[in-house]
Amino acid sequence: QLLPTNNLTAYRKNPSTHRNYEIASDSYMTPLSTISKKGLYPHLILAGIILFNLLIHIPFLLLDTFGEMDAARLANSSLYASFQSEDPYYINPVPVISAPLYIEILRYGINHGWIDTTNIISCMTIASFLASAVVTAMVYLFMLNLTGSILAAASAGIILQFNPTFWHSSIYGFPTILSAALFFISLLLFQSALGNQKKPQNLIRFLGSLAFFMIAILIKIDSILAAAVFCLPVWNLDTPRKRKITWSAILLLVVMGCFFIYSNYAGSLLSEYSAKFYGQWNQNFPLEPKFLFSIINLEIAFKSNGLVTIPLASAAIILLVRKNQYGMIIFWLVLASLPIILFWGLREGNSARHNFI
Repeated sequence: QLLPTNNLTAYRKNPSTHRNYEIASDSYMTPLSTISKKGLYPHLILAGIILFNLLIHIPFLLLDTFGEMDAARLANSSLYASFQSEDPYYINPVPVISAPLYIEILRYGINHGWIDTTNIISCMTIASFLASAVVTAMVYLFMLNLTGSILAAASAGIILQFNPTFWHSSIYGFPTILSAALFFISLLLFQSALGNQKKPQNLIRFLGSLAFFMIAILIKIDSILAAAVFCLPVWNLDTPRKRKITWSAILLLVVMGCFFIYSNYAGSLLSEYSAKFYGQWNQNFPLEPKFLFSIINLEIAFKSNGLVTIPLASAAIILLVRKNQYGMIIFWLVLASLPIILFWGLREGNSARHNFI
């Protein structure tokens, strides 16, 4: 019989010696409501980190309008589509495959007068700017619930601000940060549902998590590459391994179902199956395994993480080795490398933004 003695360690009675011996040292998942039990302090820390996030972006937004070629293509496609009723995305299908719902929202806003055609870039930029604050808050809360440590949560929120890709993507109108915000809201709802014993509330949170995850993928397909993060709160549960494997299998089926919905939605906007585009994409950017370890690609990966993230990650791996947490090291490395390999890491045309997830 398991006898939980504290939040970090569980013990079992040895039948031969009648002594307790350690059997687990995994971190304990704290329910979402725990933050209120810590008083005002965690809320003040969260407010300070959000304020820091806003302050390091506002001066640059006031000085100038930043942009990028792919963001301009999204704006141009939505403008063209708003004035072209028949096959509106025929001229350039690439933005639709990348961000189908985002471009449709822009088109809808233009058609109904909510977005001025002369200020479309400003609207896109403001959305990314506000979404970066949401991502910051969600990362803080996710880590607080995962570890129960305000220090760990605050560190995660602050480290994120020094990631060059996150900072730069927050000051120009591309849907990566907006999608990430929706993704982390989904993740937090899922995490809180796992830690809540009230079944009616759990169902609402699970459905909300699924809805936000689906919208995040439709806003920018890249977010599907980060879906493995949902396994963290699952494997942090104090439940039998079989149940954790079952949860992981359900998550995999959910991700596959969401990708199916995304493919059909994007295909419906293009009046053709999106699989046809994938074939064209592979022709334009063929797989080149040697490119993964090229100087250009390694430089992109290094710069996209920045001078803060890489040393801290290396130090964390050393600490995990000392604690014999090899499973967590493997999970980290796989989670960090698989999206790069499956996405742009093996193709010429990679950029720092592609490495953000």
